Amino acid sequence: MIALGVAVIAWAALILVMMARMPSRSVLRVVMVVNLLAAAVIAAVSGVAATVLVVLAILAIAVDVALFAGSQFIALRRLRPVA
Repeated sequence: MIALGVAVIAWAALILVMMARMPSRSVLRVVMVVNLLAAAVIAAVSGVAATVLVVLAILAIAVDVALFAGSQFIALRRLRPVA
């Protein structure tokens, strides 16, 4: 569990670095793709879970991550292109 927490902190730090160095549109795209991949991995992991409740909990997390990626897609579409 500690490794997972460290990974989350590292990902958040990477996002901050990207926001400082890249256009917002590009950062949103990167985060959206990573979230879609994470949702797929979380959903796949649920297949090997031990109980029905664990499967449902993991699938709920996968749906949450996928919905967040969807909100990023909407944000990307609403951002005006910089000319």
